[in-house]
Amino acid sequence: MYFTVVCRRASSPSSPPEVLRLALSALSGKLLIVYPKDVRPGFADHVLSLLHETNVQPSEVLEAKELQSALGLVAAETGMCIVPSASRQLRSDIVYRLIEGERATSPVILNYRRSDESEYIQLVKQLIQEMYAENPPWLAHEHNLPTRPTFQDE
Repeated sequence: MYFTVVCRRASSPSSPPEVLRLALSALSGKLLIVYPKDVRPGFADHVLSLLHETNVQPSEVLEAKELQSALGLVAAETGMCIVPSASRQLRSDIVYRLIEGERATSPVILNYRRSDESEYIQLVKQLIQEMYAENPPWLAHEHNLPTRPTFQDE
């Protein structure tokens, strides 16, 4: 999945985006809000590693307990936050920008025991395959990597 930067409050919920994509380097010197605060390692660590690998140094890092808290801080113009692109539907009062670059991604991983024959595992795998087969708009190339899930036992 691609990452999106939540930049600032929108002047009006219907205002058009000024810039469709944003370089990761635009976060240098800015206050960055990361989440979740208490789950480690987690998404916050993945984001901070990405910034470290690309030599992007925020002026300050503020940890929020959860995604909604982080988005609320962005809406209050406290700072910027990196979220998965699929999260862009959560609030209309803030501006979302896709981050440029192949490295601004995160894998979505489904782990299960190889010998687990549970019907629930099969249902989840089937749901994922059907979801990708339907090709929903949030799977469009401009939002995500052009890959489809594969399972090792297939």
